[in-house]
Amino acid sequence: MLIDTNFQNVMKCGFSEDCVISVEDVRDAIVKLKLHKSDGDLELSTDHFVHTSNDLAIHIELLLSAVVVHGFSPHRLVASTIIPIPKGRNVKSGDSENYRGIALSSIFVKLFDYIVLERYRDKLITSDLQFGFKSKCSTNICSMVLKETLLYYVSHNSAVYCTFLDAKKAFDRIQYCKLFRLLTERGLPACITRVIIGLYLNNFVRVAWNGVVSEYFLAVNGVKHAGWGIESDHLFCIC
Repeated sequence: MLIDTNFQNVMKCGFSEDCVISVEDVRDAIVKLKLHKSDGDLELSTDHFVHTSNDLAIHIELLLSAVVVHGFSPHRLVASTIIPIPKGRNVKSGDSENYRGIALSSIFVKLFDYIVLERYRDKLITSDLQFGFKSKCSTNICSMVLKETLLYYVSHNSAVYCTFLDAKKAFDRIQYCKLFRLLTERGLPACITRVIIGLYLNNFVRVAWNGVVSEYFLAVNGVKHAGWGIESDHLFCIC
């Protein structure tokens, strides 16, 4: 139902400036890329994008504009490779809970993420009370407020109670329908929302271990972890 509504909104809005990714957009996004980051499927590195000629930005601009206009993302753009990394030196190697996945994803999608965040940052603003997963913010601020509050009540000989919520693996439990609905309600252009929907519903991943890779499989829920998707933190905070 939500996908059908988005499709109707795209048809209603038609072609607009939101459908066009400019060369300047691409160049600004390339500058934000971190060096020495690999692409898990195309065997590319961010170094190729940062140190290449300006002509590449023209081709990327045409590619991303076509993706937005047609609402279709090629398999190469939605495929990622996950590399399990041990959480510590002395953990049991046979327990999957002792590993965290580092995903190598398309650099083209990372550029798209940077462009969306820059263009529509006003649509992705979150609560001032949200401290984690935000630029120039830290959970240390929240911890300080908590400590000062506790100190106030203790110094006045009053009982104080505190409740903690452990959002274990919260990234993995985000429901797509809720995420897409919130993006629509925030006024993100329908053509951009359609691309994000396509990237998530066709999010194919594989696991690489000891030089061997698995078959691709579809990830059916959750937002992409930081490093996997540039805009992941922002989408997580919205939900």
